[in-house]
Amino acid sequence: MGRGGTQKIRGGPGRAHPLRRQHNALGLRAEGRLPREAQAGPKACEAQKSRLTFREFLATVRNPWAPQSFQIANRPGYVDRLLGIYKTEEGKERPLDGEQWREISRAYDARDDVALLEALFRLETFPVKGIEASLLRTSAGGHLLDNPKAVRKAARRIYALGKEELRARCEAPVASSRQLGQAFREWLRKTFEAKDEDEFLEHSRGVCVLAGSDQSLERFAREHLGYEGEKGLDGIIKIDATYLPLEAKLMSAVGGSQDRQLEDALGIHDRGFAPGVRPLAVVDGQHLMFDPDAVAAGEKLRIGRYRRMIAASTGPVVSALLLEELTRRLAGRGAS
Repeated sequence: MGRGGTQKIRGGPGRAHPLRRQHNALGLRAEGRLPREAQAGPKACEAQKSRLTFREFLATVRNPWAPQSFQIANRPGYVDRLLGIYKTEEGKERPLDGEQWREISRAYDARDDVALLEALFRLETFPVKGIEASLLRTSAGGHLLDNPKAVRKAARRIYALGKEELRARCEAPVASSRQLGQAFREWLRKTFEAKDEDEFLEHSRGVCVLAGSDQSLERFAREHLGYEGEKGLDGIIKIDATYLPLEAKLMSAVGGSQDRQLEDALGIHDRGFAPGVRPLAVVDGQHLMFDPDAVAAGEKLRIGRYRRMIAASTGPVVSALLLEELTRRLAGRGAS
């Protein structure tokens, strides 16, 4: 809708208004001149499912909190409000101490590939990206001598930087995206009353969260909630006597690792918890957001695989912006 309540007409040169496009499509269908994929049949049905209006798409969402999450993500101010939860700052530089740099520099000058990688693997971040470096680092350097080709490939990329750029990358601030999990956990413990383990176990009325480190949350979940998953948790909420372990993800882009983060969040429902425990996926970002003009105009939207995954989830999926409202509604109702 435009200002003053008038509908905004999208179109212009080269782009017909949605109603005109629909009219033209009906004419082509009558003449049998639509492209093959638009004709009736399985492919056409699948294509139709992948393009829906926002209202039609919300009708396909199975969990009652997910439609509200999509709605709030497509209202003005969504990103501004998220930044109130995911408060990150550009990190400070991490200067290397003298011995660290001497070790790296000696290996660099001597072109000792293994010693160079060993020294760099001990730092918080690795200066170059690449599958060989990731695989070698995951093994904690245990296979450097066994994989000379991968070691050489990673080392060559490091030598190509030059020593000045190498040091700059080693001392660079931690990317803000790596602070998101900690930012969410801090917000969670400020928003809800945080209790230590003994108090948390005794709690029976109202809403609270478990205080403690990531490791202590995982241990508690295994000992008391029957948790069988391999990944850690971003929080455990208790509403009256019901436990809600959760994983929170903010996707700032679509594709690659961002898609895997969504899969991780939704996977919390399948990780194995004791009966009565209600795992919760807290999801925000690009996978909830559509083109606002297209939503307002009621146009057909492309519904990709990951949005369909959210829609199909039978377990709760909720925006962090709705978490307080969700807990208020469940408190006093036995979290039913």
